Amino acid sequence: MRFAPQAQWAAGTARWRMVKFQPQCKTVQKWQHILLQPGSHTRRRKQAIVAVARQLAVDLWRWQTGRVTPEQLGWKMI
Repeated sequence: MRFAPQAQWAAGTARWRMVKFQPQCKTVQKWQHILLQPGSHTRRRKQAIVAVARQLAVDLWRWQTGRVTPEQLGWKMI
């Protein structure tokens, strides 16, 4: 299933912002050895960032349905 270009752009922006501004997040911590290492292969970085985006979507759903709190997810709320 393909999404509109605007949705793809928004998802791409959200996942990289998650890596940059929420480094303590459990999902980012899981993949940071690939995402933040300058020598890691481009293909592995793409796979890792897609995994972060998918988990972010799941975590947002869990948060909005009241199943978890941002603190449980390791998010820093400003």
